[in-house]
Amino acid sequence: MRSLARDHLLGEERHGGDGAADPCAQSRRVQARVLEVVNSGRRFDDIRLFEWTMAIAMIAISFTITYDPRTVAKGGFYLLENLWLTPSVLTMVFLVAGFARMTCLYANGRWPFYGPRCRAICSLVGALIWGEMCLSLAIWSSQTDDYLSLGVAVYFSLVCGESYSCFRAARDGRTY
Repeated sequence: MRSLARDHLLGEERHGGDGAADPCAQSRRVQARVLEVVNSGRRFDDIRLFEWTMAIAMIAISFTITYDPRTVAKGGFYLLENLWLTPSVLTMVFLVAGFARMTCLYANGRWPFYGPRCRAICSLVGALIWGEMCLSLAIWSSQTDDYLSLGVAVYFSLVCGESYSCFRAARDGRTY
C-alpha cells in the first residue's frame, strides 16, 4: 500500500518522465516522503509524535484556560476545584508540564542517560492529569443527565497513550 501511494505521487518522474520539467515534482517528492514517515510505525515511535502532540495540547489548554477561566467552571471540570485545582493552578500545571515535556523531548537525544527517565516522568504526569480529567467528566456525567460524555473516552485514550509512552521511555532508559 505504501509503495502504491508513493508511486502515484511520484507519477511520471519515476516512470521515465522528466521530474525537472514538472513544476509539481518537488511537491510530490515531499508528499511521498511525508507518506513514508506517517505509514511507517517505527518512524512514528522514533519521532515521538504522540509525546510532542501531548506537550502542545497541554500548552494549548493552559492558554485556553488563561483566555477564559470559565471553561473549567462551566463544564465537567468544575469538580477539579475540589482538589484545589483552580483555573489559575490548572493553567500553571498545564503550562509547566507542557514546556517541561518539550524540554525533555528536545534534550532526549543529547542526554542519553537522563533523557528517557525525564520522558517517563513527564508521561506519568500526563497520564495523571488526563486521568483526573477523565474521572471528573465521568462523575459529572453521572450527576447530570445520566449519560456518559464522549470526553470520557477521549481522556481515557490519552491516559492509555501516556501509559504506553511512559513504558516506552522506561524501556529506552534501560539501554543505558
